[in-house]
Amino acid sequence: MNTDVSKLKFHSDVKKFDLDGIPTIGNFRNQVIIGLDQVGVDLILKIESEKIDQDRLTDKQKKLFEALKNNDFFEKESESNKNKNKKLLSTVYLHVTDNCNLHCIGCYSYKKNRNQNKDLSLDQIKYILKILSKNGVSNIIVSGGEPFLRDDLLEILKYSKEILNIKNIGVVSNGTISIEKYDKCLSFIDELSISIDGYDTKTRFIRDPGIMSKVFETINYLKNKINLSLVATLHKKNRCFIEKYIELSKSIKVPVSFSVLTVDNDNPMFKDYILDENDYKQIYEIVEKNKDIKTNDLFVDSCDLTAKNCCSAGKSLISIGTDGTIYPCYMLHREELSLGNILKDNLRQVLNSNKNIFRNLTVDDFKECSECKYKYICGGGCRAGSYYIYKDFTHPKADCLQSKLYYKNIVDDIKYKFKIFNL
Repeated sequence: MNTDVSKLKFHSDVKKFDLDGIPTIGNFRNQVIIGLDQVGVDLILKIESEKIDQDRLTDKQKKLFEALKNNDFFEKESESNKNKNKKLLSTVYLHVTDNCNLHCIGCYSYKKNRNQNKDLSLDQIKYILKILSKNGVSNIIVSGGEPFLRDDLLEILKYSKEILNIKNIGVVSNGTISIEKYDKCLSFIDELSISIDGYDTKTRFIRDPGIMSKVFETINYLKNKINLSLVATLHKKNRCFIEKYIELSKSIKVPVSFSVLTVDNDNPMFKDYILDENDYKQIYEIVEKNKDIKTNDLFVDSCDLTAKNCCSAGKSLISIGTDGTIYPCYMLHREELSLGNILKDNLRQVLNSNKNIFRNLTVDDFKECSECKYKYICGGGCRAGSYYIYKDFTHPKADCLQSKLYYKNIVDDIKYKFKIFNL
């Protein structure tokens, strides 16, 4: 060990906390979480007090120290006071067109002038991509509308991968476009997500009738050609069929994840689709039987325990609208939440301005969450869900009770495995 451990400090996004009786330290930047025994607790205290002697570390402490260092718990020398509070942007949803050939109920990117607006030019899209790359973005999800309706999508993807060397490029499609259009772009896509409505060719809930046969045709053609995944949107009319989607996933050997229909609760158009507390309870019961379920905005987003003090909106994740408008999240394309425009404004300044209400928002600011023993592994869940129901980002989500039960079971399993008992 050549590192002078006495000079190391934890960065501002590291938090030491008690996880219902388990001493824990978490890194909110990369979501790494480490449970501690008494030896680990003593090492953390020494690091915090800067009273640590490298030569007196035990083998066990050296091992923990290496884990902390390898998982970026420490402030880097280049992390000056000036840059300490700047957020680390990593993922961007880039919407390249408003045009779409479907008419999905509750579409998050719906606009009244859909299929009439003029798309940004290829040069403008390239400019946006260049700005994102310069700001450290390593994951870009290309969405729409339906992105494959752009005739120059291949050039967009090729520029991202070959010129800018973007590490991971995902594309979201509805699966109804011609095979030829998918085929020519595959070499420049790391993951293709197909949004599905029904779980078979006859079932539909929120999408145009008669499309699922084409969607399955697309899925079966592409599943051995690219890293393919399915995304199903959960709402009141299909929430009892989650296991049907799982069966579909297993039968065609393509992974599926779930997103929650997030819409304005005041709009009567959606009253028959919005999930309530009883719906979340039923979903939770299904999740308990199917531990491998993955969702983007429900109480469970993976089977792994991670450190979270808020959702990533406006921090490590943003969304770019089809006119270049910057939003904190792809689920929050609302005029009142616009942060600026990437074609006109400095992206880094926009993210760190007071206009970005997510900049310093954490679960400690949320009503009823601040005292919750699971808050730093839950992170308060998707803030869009709170905003559309309560018009308030600090209000608990409708699935809060189920979140607590879910994380309680995970923590109880860990405590049982390691024989940890609360006094």
